[in-house]
Amino acid sequence: MRILFMGTPDIAAECLKALYAAGHDICAVYTRRDKPVGRKQVLTAPPVKEVALAHGTPVFQPRTLRDGSEDENIRALAPELIVVVAYGCILPKSVLEAPKYGCINLHVSLLPKYRGSAPVQWAVLNGDAETGVSIMQMDEGLDTGDVLCCEKIAIDPEETSGQLFDRVTAVGARVLCEVVPAIAAGTLKPQPQDHENACLAPMLNKEMAEFRLTESAAHIHNWVRGMNPWPGAWFVTSGGKKLKVMECRAVEAHGEAPGTVLATKPPAPDRGLRRGCHPAAACGAGRQKAHGRHRLCGRSAPENGGYPLMAANPRAAAVAALVRQEQDGFSNLVLDAELKRQQLEGRDKAFASAIFYTVLEHRGTLDYILCQFLPKGLAKLDAPVREILRAALAQARYMQVPVSAAVNEAVKLTRAFKKSSASGLVNAVLRKACSYDLSTASFKNEVERLMVLGSAGRDVAEFLHKNYPDEALDILTYKADGGMTSLRANPLKGSADELCAKLLASGAKEAKRGIVPGSVLARFEGSPAENELFRQGYFHVEGQASQLAALCVDAQPGETVIDLCAAPGGKTILLAEQMHSTGRLYSCDAAENRVGLIRTAVQRMGLTNVEALCNDATKVNPALPQADRILADVPCSGLGILAKKPDLRYKKLEPAREAELLVTQSAILDTAEQLLKAGGRLVYSTCTIDPAENQQQIAAFLARHPEFTVVEPAAALPAGMTAGEHGALSVPTRTGMDGFFLCAMQKNGEKLQ
Repeated sequence: MRILFMGTPDIAAECLKALYAAGHDICAVYTRRDKPVGRKQVLTAPPVKEVALAHGTPVFQPRTLRDGSEDENIRALAPELIVVVAYGCILPKSVLEAPKYGCINLHVSLLPKYRGSAPVQWAVLNGDAETGVSIMQMDEGLDTGDVLCCEKIAIDPEETSGQLFDRVTAVGARVLCEVVPAIAAGTLKPQPQDHENACLAPMLNKEMAEFRLTESAAHIHNWVRGMNPWPGAWFVTSGGKKLKVMECRAVEAHGEAPGTVLATKPPAPDRGLRRGCHPAAACGAGRQKAHGRHRLCGRSAPENGGYPLMAANPRAAAVAALVRQEQDGFSNLVLDAELKRQQLEGRDKAFASAIFYTVLEHRGTLDYILCQFLPKGLAKLDAPVREILRAALAQARYMQVPVSAAVNEAVKLTRAFKKSSASGLVNAVLRKACSYDLSTASFKNEVERLMVLGSAGRDVAEFLHKNYPDEALDILTYKADGGMTSLRANPLKGSADELCAKLLASGAKEAKRGIVPGSVLARFEGSPAENELFRQGYFHVEGQASQLAALCVDAQPGETVIDLCAAPGGKTILLAEQMHSTGRLYSCDAAENRVGLIRTAVQRMGLTNVEALCNDATKVNPALPQADRILADVPCSGLGILAKKPDLRYKKLEPAREAELLVTQSAILDTAEQLLKAGGRLVYSTCTIDPAENQQQIAAFLARHPEFTVVEPAAALPAGMTAGEHGALSVPTRTGMDGFFLCAMQKNGEKLQ
C-alpha cells in the first residue's frame, strides 16, 4: 500500500522501520522540526527523519498542518493511507479526508482509556495490571476515532514506564503491520469508542513527580515506576533536601508510623535495588492494593499528588478541573471527569460546576483584577495557584460567597495542592482583589476594554467590535434565556404547561413557558439529565433557537425529511413531533458516537419513524432518498452561544480554519440541494452571528442555485429578530435567546441551466 507516514519519536521510528520491512510504499514522511538537544543544544533531527533519509524517502517538516499550506502537497503525493504515530501535530479535516482509506493512528493504550500524551506512564502510575495498543481511524477529536484493532499487554508490577514502553513499541509496530493489509482488504469492522468512559493521560512534568513518604506504599511504588526514566520521582526530606528516587520496592509494615525508617539496607531479596539507596521507610500502610480513591484517570492525580481527593470538596474539584482545562481546553470533558473522580453529587457537584464555569466566563476580568496586585503577572505562578486565585475571586465577585470564606478556603487549597509556600501571596492578593473597583480601570482602546470587561480573547473581541460595535459588550455579558435551561415537552406525555407543573413538583427551582411556542425554561439544582422526568422521556433539552429552526422546517405527517447535522438529536425529536411519528425521518451525523446519542434520545422519547445513520453531510449519500424537507443546522464558529460555552470566548479565529469552515458549510448546502425534491423546503441554520457564515453564505448559495428562493419562515419569529433578504438573525441582546441565524428556502422546479 502507498503510505504517507507521520511521526516523530523513537516509537514512530520503529513503526516506520516495520512498514519498510513489510514492503509498503512509503511515499513521504512528515515529522516535527529539528530541535536543539543536550547541554550544548546541538540541532538534532527526530528519529523518524533519520530512518526516512536512510531509505531515501522525502521528508517534510512543516510548523503546522492546520493552515492548509500542506494540503496541495499531500494531495500530490496521492497516498492511499496516512499512518500517524506520535506525530505531535493536529491533523485538520482536509488532511484526514485526503487518502482513500483515511488516516489511522497507533495509540499506546486500550482506548477510550488514557487518551492524550502519556498513556503508558499513566497506566504504570495508576498501578494498572494491563495496557495495550489500539489502531484507530482518526477523526477531528483527541483520540476519539473508531477503533480498528487492539491488543492487550500485561504490566509487570515491578516494571517501569521506560521498560514497558519498549515492549509496547514492539507490539505496536507488529500490530500496525497486521492492520494495514486488513484495511486494504476491507476485513476490519470499526468499533465506536465508549466516550462515557474516556479519560485523559496528560503530559508529565517535574512538579507532578513529587511524592510524600506519608502516602501509601502502593502509590509511592507506582509513582517511582511511572516517573522512570523521566522526570524521576522525588520527595523532600524534613531538612528540605530534594531527593530523587529511581527504584523502590514495597514491603510489609508491622504497625510502624508512616515515614519511620525500617532499615538502612534494602530488604532481602534485593530484587535489583542498587547499593547506596536510601533507607527503607514505612509508607502509609505498607504494601497495599491500589484502590479507587488512590487511582489516577486522565488528568487526575492521587491523593496529595497535586490534584487532591478530598471528601466532598467542590472547590478542590473545580480548581483541579480548571488546571486541566488550561492544559487541554476540553472544558466539558475535564469537568465531568473530575466530578466523577471526586465522587461529588447534588449541591457539591452543582457548586463545583458553578465555580468552574464562572471562572471560564469571567476569566478576562478576573485576570485583569488579579494582575493589578501581581507585579510579575499570573503567568509566572504555578498552575494550581493561578486557578486557586481565579476560583476564589470568582466566588467573591460573582457567586455571593463572603470574601472571608472565599479567601480562607483558597488558603486551605494551597496546602491541599502542596503549594503552602504560596499561601501568604494568595491571602494578600485576594484581600486586595476582592475589593478592587473595576470602574476605575482605564484601557488603551475599545478592544482591550471588551477583553477585560467582557472576558474575551482578542480575536473574539475584535470580531464583535468590527461587526457589532454598539452591542459588543452587552453580547459578551448577556445571559441568554435568562440563564435558564431551555427544554421542550414530549407531546406524547403532556403539554408545555403540564411539564412546567411537573417540573416544579419534582424539585425544579423555576419553570415557565419560553418565547418559542412549545418551549419551556427551567432552573435546576443540578443537571437536567438527573431529573426523573428527563429519564422518563417527558422532555428533552434543546435551545429555543434550535427549536425555532426545526419549527421553520414545518415537517408534515407522511413526508420524507432529512436532518443533515442532527446530533445529539434534539431537532430530530421536534421534527418527529411535527410529523406525528409518521412518514420517514433520516437523522444524520458524521461521527458514529454522535449517531449513538441520536438513537438514545429517540428511544427515550418513544419515537418510531426515525432512522439514525452515520453520514458525511458534505457528500451525497446514495442511501438517502429524495426528501420533501431538509434541515441543515451546520457546524459553525459558535459565536452566538458565548454565554453557554464560555471557552469559545477565547477561541482563535484563524483565517485558514475559518475558510475551511465556510467551505464545509457550502458543501453541506450543495448536498442538501441535490437531496431535495422540486418544490421542497430547505432550512439552513447556525448558532453564530458571523455574517460570513450566515447572510453571505446564503447569498453565495443562491448565486450557485437560482432555482432556490428565500421564503417566509413557517414559525413566527420572536420580537427582536431581524429578517432580511438572506435570512433572519437573532442577537442575544435583541431577542433574549441565543445568537443564531436561519433561512428558509424553497426549490422551485428543476435546476436552471
